[in-house]
Amino acid sequence: MKRFLIIMGILSIPFSMSWGQGEPFLTYESTFTEPASGGVLYISHPRNRNMRYVSIETTAGESGESVALRLANAINDRNNSGEKPLWVGRFQAKSSEASLILPGGPGSYIFGGTESGLGIPKPPTSLSCTYNKESTQIYFNWVNAEKYDFILVRCLWTDFDYQHVDMLAGDSTNFSIDANSVNVSDLNFLVVGFKNNLPSNVAALHVNNYCQSEEYGIPFTDGIAPNWNKWCYGETTNKDICKQGEKYTRLVQPYNPSRSLLTKPFYQVINAPTNGAICGVWRKFIGLHPGHTYRITACLSTLEMDTISKDWSFKLQATHNGPSGRDLTPQQLAGLAPLPGEELGATSGKIVSYTSGTTTPKNKFALELSRDASHVTLPSDVNTITVWLSFSCLDPDGKVGFSGLKVEDISERSDVKSEQQIIQEEREEQEKVLQRERKFLSM
Repeated sequence: MKRFLIIMGILSIPFSMSWGQGEPFLTYESTFTEPASGGVLYISHPRNRNMRYVSIETTAGESGESVALRLANAINDRNNSGEKPLWVGRFQAKSSEASLILPGGPGSYIFGGTESGLGIPKPPTSLSCTYNKESTQIYFNWVNAEKYDFILVRCLWTDFDYQHVDMLAGDSTNFSIDANSVNVSDLNFLVVGFKNNLPSNVAALHVNNYCQSEEYGIPFTDGIAPNWNKWCYGETTNKDICKQGEKYTRLVQPYNPSRSLLTKPFYQVINAPTNGAICGVWRKFIGLHPGHTYRITACLSTLEMDTISKDWSFKLQATHNGPSGRDLTPQQLAGLAPLPGEELGATSGKIVSYTSGTTTPKNKFALELSRDASHVTLPSDVNTITVWLSFSCLDPDGKVGFSGLKVEDISERSDVKSEQQIIQEEREEQEKVLQRERKFLSM
């Protein structure tokens, strides 16, 4: 029997209750306020870590009325076919002018994809968690991409059987919950921004005591993975630096296997910039414990870079942000300016570096962990870490992949797992997914 703890502020939001036959108890209305920019529009149901979704291709200048109607039809076609439905039941998606009407309440659905119009807000980024054994609270922090009308946070635990929902002011950037009321070893936290009652994509984390991990299978926004931001140093004519890639295309929706970095269905593709530019993605972890040491685990792939003969470099790096917590500059991310508290050097902040002759197996993902010298230890007056990827390549066909990371407070743990233990556990989870995939494809 599932139990739900729901706390909601009183807000003027367009939801209604219905008792008609075949009708949902609660419906929510999202109204597109602008024309489409043109691109792929995803609507996802954030019920599990691997989120079921439906997508359509929009055209530049397409009206909100047209998009709402086509999206409702696409959802109903999927649900009625019985293949990977967005929800289970006879409820039908509807549209009215530029409004999409769906069963559920605020936060039941999120938008993503390369479609950047329609009035859909940008998602929050850099979602972070802090917890220690003496604390009675678990703290979450994030960065807002814009000023929202309101923010919805969802805290789910024990395989999504328990839930706490709260609605916050549109400029909120933190939230805490009683550590004694949740399962700290299996905690999922999501943040969604709303503007004109349109939900953004979601920032999400899985928390296992002192480890926070990006284990969600969420369609990207503008080709950038949830929680992350794109950066570039130098001019490039390649506008598609960041794209969404897929590992387990046919297993994204029928199963919920995303319990490790190696089993995430989507991954970040970073395409080669042009004109000698250096580009990548970055994110912060905010509100951490000053003085503590953090281990970083990332899931990376050089894809087919073993066939590239021209010069290239792919790095994973991390550092603290100094007392101000100020964002690092593109020059710092590119290795052309000193990092906070460090001298300028080729190894500053480096966790791992790939180049010709040092690649992952072709099109395979590998786990890379920081070690003693590359762990990040925060000074006594600093609570923020930045992790980033940088890619430079003189061949326009070059590209690399990234599938999320974990950050673990090893100062809090008396039972710190070895690198071999972590890799073994991840590979065991991956093998479970691969077995499902082989069985599914043989049907």
